Amino acid sequence: MGNSLTIDAAEREREIRSVLRLGCLPGVGTRTLWQILDRFGSGRRALDAGPAELDAAAGRKCSVALASAEPARRAQDAMDRCHEKSIEILLWTDQEYPERLTQLADPPPVLFARGRLELLGRPAMAIVGSRRSTTYGRRSAEALAAQMVLRGITVVSGLALGIDGAAHRGTLRASGDTIAVLGSGVDLIQPASRRRLGEQISRVGLLLSEFLPGEPARAHHFPRRNRILAALGGAVVVVEAAEKSGALITVEHALDLGRDVYAVPGALDAPQSRGCNTLIRQGAQVITSPEEFGQDLGLVCGSSSEFRARTKTESRVDAGLPDVAAGISPGIGDEIRAAPEDDVPAGLDDEARRVWNVLRARSLGIANVALDADLASARVLAALTTLQVAGLVVQESGMRFRRAS
Repeated sequence: MGNSLTIDAAEREREIRSVLRLGCLPGVGTRTLWQILDRFGSGRRALDAGPAELDAAAGRKCSVALASAEPARRAQDAMDRCHEKSIEILLWTDQEYPERLTQLADPPPVLFARGRLELLGRPAMAIVGSRRSTTYGRRSAEALAAQMVLRGITVVSGLALGIDGAAHRGTLRASGDTIAVLGSGVDLIQPASRRRLGEQISRVGLLLSEFLPGEPARAHHFPRRNRILAALGGAVVVVEAAEKSGALITVEHALDLGRDVYAVPGALDAPQSRGCNTLIRQGAQVITSPEEFGQDLGLVCGSSSEFRARTKTESRVDAGLPDVAAGISPGIGDEIRAAPEDDVPAGLDDEARRVWNVLRARSLGIANVALDADLASARVLAALTTLQVAGLVVQESGMRFRRAS
């Protein structure tokens, strides 16, 4: 169950088609598929085996199901969709297949991806939580994601409503790298309210799934998706979670893999925080503020160059996203400190200082800040993101901003 085999392109395509066909057989899940692959060494050899041998590995009547046209049709449809929609297929033998997933007892033999495959090999952490999130939870997820971005850590989440979406948005606003692991095909983003965010991620980050293109999200898909979330992240951060939630399934997988677990505490009477508070009682590392969490990350990874923040201006402009990376310097979260009222905080670049000075004594909208600071709106947004991450500026209703008191 490793990715050490080398095969040519034609043989690779035959193997993908064979594995997909086997995976489409009724009653053949990931574990049974691995039994087949372990026994025969490849999907193609399994299809070439006799009915008795195949049934011995995969269960009775497997060869009968294989003789029907439906598994081959579904496999071909998946291949066609991938070609039509520029979906990458990662086979377990491919060099690009993420090594972290091989630590699972049942890693997906095939993955489907849209976006930047190189993110699969970079340092990452997962942020998970409740779909029924609170404003507090969503703001926390965005702030924690921004702290990861400042240290070059890829943010992994599930593109669901609530905390997942907030984690992805916080990452994109800070010009960070993010991977969304789906419980559907990568070409069928659900719910519909997440399609715009998903398309943005496909252009500047990565969409990933083990489910066939065109496969809708189903309830039993999400526990399988959660094990991938846990494996891809070097640690898991839980922002809000009820007593029984999918986020806690992700935690179980993370603990099985030896990953660190962080939790954001919440109000004692809040249903969305009971899972997090229980995790803390059981020994999860408590997050008391985004800044302290960022400092902890700096201790863990600050000496490694691969954790340094990176900007991707060209890809974000191509995707139609603001270049908010321009206002964030690597490690700036460790350097900026609140200062007396008339002093400019240390660690700010020129544009952030200009915005800070404009906000000296009043609350302003972006247009007025841009006019007074003599900056383009996109540059103002970048500077405001820096100041908000540092806790120096707060946003009010109507997209107005002021200095934090």
